[in-house]
Amino acid sequence: MHGPEEFDAPAALSLGPKMAEAAFTVAISHYGRSQLCRLLPHERWQSVKVVHCGIDPEAFPEPAPMPDGGPRLVTVGRLSEQKGQMVLMPMLERLGDDLPGLDLRIVGDGEMRGTIEADIAARGLGARVTLTGWLDEAGVRAELASCHALILPSFAEGLPMVVMEAMAAGRPVISTWVAGIPELVRDGVTGWLVPPADADALAGAVRALAAMPPADRARMGQAGRARVLERHDMYREAERLAGHFRRAISGG
Repeated sequence: MHGPEEFDAPAALSLGPKMAEAAFTVAISHYGRSQLCRLLPHERWQSVKVVHCGIDPEAFPEPAPMPDGGPRLVTVGRLSEQKGQMVLMPMLERLGDDLPGLDLRIVGDGEMRGTIEADIAARGLGARVTLTGWLDEAGVRAELASCHALILPSFAEGLPMVVMEAMAAGRPVISTWVAGIPELVRDGVTGWLVPPADADALAGAVRALAAMPPADRARMGQAGRARVLERHDMYREAERLAGHFRRAISGG
């Protein structure tokens, strides 16, 4: 179970009855596990396991050096209400002309694209914001390699793969105290966490990134890389999942 859509409508999906009959249920974060435990009597909570989504360590060699100038930010995700992209334009307005090199690239497509484009135009932010549309895996990795930080202002999440990918690429992450994100992003260590829908707090995090010496940015990125490779190695997590299957089959 990834979330967040499943957590919004558990009855429609009959999650409770399905979990009650299952040998075990898997969530990808401890937050997700807590939401699933709400649907079960407490004596069945032990049947809900956590197995993280994983990345292939071999796909993420040593990070590319961060670019000069900036700060250059990238956000990646479906253009939708739950991803919170609409708070990025008020954030840019609050930063004003304080950061002349600030650049934001919005990667993705979706139902909110027209609304986002109109807001960018209405605020006169066209010189600072680029909508790339949908990009393939190689395109996303190229965007991460050319940025100083991933910014993900989500209102609802499971545990975003793009956060894992950005950290594996050695980039700090600016995101929100939502769902499983704080289980991966450590505030002040691998990036910054702010309240959702708070343009002032997002602007403060971007200012902190901009004020950070390049060597400190690189160290923050390396701390994130070490954390995600330790916690989200797909081979290790696959073995953890296989172990749950083995125990269920053997009756252990």
